[in-house]
Amino acid sequence: MKASEIKFEEFLSQPKTNFLIPVYQRNYDWKEIQCMEYIKDIEILVRMAKDNHFLGSIVYIKGSDIASIEQGLKEYIIIDGQQRITTTMLFLKALYDLSNDKWEKEDIFENFLINKIRGSNKLKLKPIKDDNEIFEKLLTNIDLSTNKDSRILLNYALFKEHIESSKIEISRYFQAFRRIWIVYIELDREKDDPQLIFESINSTGLSLSEADLIRNFILMDKKYEEQNYLFEEYWSKIEKLLTSEKISAFIRDYLTMKESNIPKQNEVYLSFKKYFYRLNLDTEELLKDLLYYAEIYANLLYVNHKNKDVNKIIKELNDLKVSVAFPYLLSLFSDLNRDLISDEIFIKSMQLIKDYVFRRLVCEYNTNTLNKVFMGLHKELTSIEGYRDNYYDSLASVLIEKKGTATYPRDEE
Repeated sequence: MKASEIKFEEFLSQPKTNFLIPVYQRNYDWKEIQCMEYIKDIEILVRMAKDNHFLGSIVYIKGSDIASIEQGLKEYIIIDGQQRITTTMLFLKALYDLSNDKWEKEDIFENFLINKIRGSNKLKLKPIKDDNEIFEKLLTNIDLSTNKDSRILLNYALFKEHIESSKIEISRYFQAFRRIWIVYIELDREKDDPQLIFESINSTGLSLSEADLIRNFILMDKKYEEQNYLFEEYWSKIEKLLTSEKISAFIRDYLTMKESNIPKQNEVYLSFKKYFYRLNLDTEELLKDLLYYAEIYANLLYVNHKNKDVNKIIKELNDLKVSVAFPYLLSLFSDLNRDLISDEIFIKSMQLIKDYVFRRLVCEYNTNTLNKVFMGLHKELTSIEGYRDNYYDSLASVLIEKKGTATYPRDEE
């Protein structure tokens, strides 16, 4: 690790440098309140003639893309600090558009916003995919009327409007920007643990979801090109299937299915790391498996299976609000997909699960017990000799033999 303080202008104006936001990062999401704090700090530098202002830290790993190296470009993969860098670029773009000074405009554009080279690496900053398309359009003055909800556009417009309405000259804003300082932290991929450092830096900031931490853990130690491949080929598809809000719950149920043990809701990430290291898993194979079960999970959540009879029984289960059964249902669906059971046996098994849950609701039995029942149900089933030839009967015997708080209510009850 190498760390030092530096003027922000010196950091950003390095020639032939790309600042790459890796795919595992969130979209740019600073709101109006953070942007107004940013510009008010700069205006304090203007009015009080302060010598400097400390903006925060930027943590990065140097990239190694062959095409960039051939062009003589340095790549900085930003681990922490994307919000500060992106916001500063939007602020400088607003200054550039409002300035009437030819030399000042040239200074801003050629030293901070672009690299003086040909090709796709011309812009210094490369945000993640969706943000990047809008950022490129903004810097090249392409029509953006269809992207009005983008934080990149909203914050650019906020800066532009505020600067126009202020009585401060553009050159004074620009000179104030030159007095901002940061601390840069350069990590060595071979010696440092980017994930551990990232967790430490963000432990007191806006908390990341369990899914955010898992995505970062899976992708962060990979080279930039591999990160993009794994993200586009697997993780992005998982997000599209489930949406970001559902991924933490999905991985919790996935781990419950795999480990026959339920992670605490706030410890899904820690459980995932232990699972990964204990089994010494290959990252791509793990992502393939996650995507496979994410497709099943989407069937359960959104009732979108190709078989109408299957959808009917899924909907009935969802109406009973028994998401605690999902760890077992993931295995049941997988057995169907792998032709271990027929559609008929699958539907009968689903109906049996529904009957078990419904009877317990009628009898007002404690629902907390169901977590443990479904956590180990498939493991109990597969421990029965010859279960594949008598799948439904074996499943029924496991449930019917449940005692105590897990009992299967009989007709008399």
